[in-house]
Amino acid sequence: MNERGDGISMEDLLAASQEIQETGNTYKVPGDQHIMHLLASLAREADVEFGHKGLDMVGRAIVRFGEERGQRIARLVREASRPLTLMNFFIFGDLDVSGNEMTPELVDGELHIRVTRCRLADKLKELGLEKYAEHYCKYIDVALLNGYNPKLQLEVKSQLTRGGDCCHFIYRQPSGSVKTQG
Repeated sequence: MNERGDGISMEDLLAASQEIQETGNTYKVPGDQHIMHLLASLAREADVEFGHKGLDMVGRAIVRFGEERGQRIARLVREASRPLTLMNFFIFGDLDVSGNEMTPELVDGELHIRVTRCRLADKLKELGLEKYAEHYCKYIDVALLNGYNPKLQLEVKSQLTRGGDCCHFIYRQPSGSVKTQG
């Protein structure tokens, strides 16, 4: 490859294309990690510029974002003529959780999910921005479920980004909480 910086030839382009094929995804970062990096960078700047007021603003934006995502998932479920149950929330959910390590467990009709490795939290820790991941995690999961179906319940017992050894979520679908329309 021409690394002298004096223009690009077709030979250079073909060689680079071949090397891209060989390296695959080695140097690629999943889009959700880029977005989380952006959010943490915005939170950091809001913190530096405005202190607690800036972080409160970031929290409100995360709640709105979560509720809007939940509403979008609900719309997809309704378009498929299905009820707004927890199972459909997971089936139609928009977050790629590959790379996370999680264990589901049913306890007395409640779904407990423990996440012991989160690639988004890992990425922000790698970037030195873990302080700002806490602001996302503090709000997003409850807001997302609330936007989807406010009668469903989520209790967040612990979070990796808030010092826990796992993210421990308890999902509840109380009697009468399943929405079939509107």
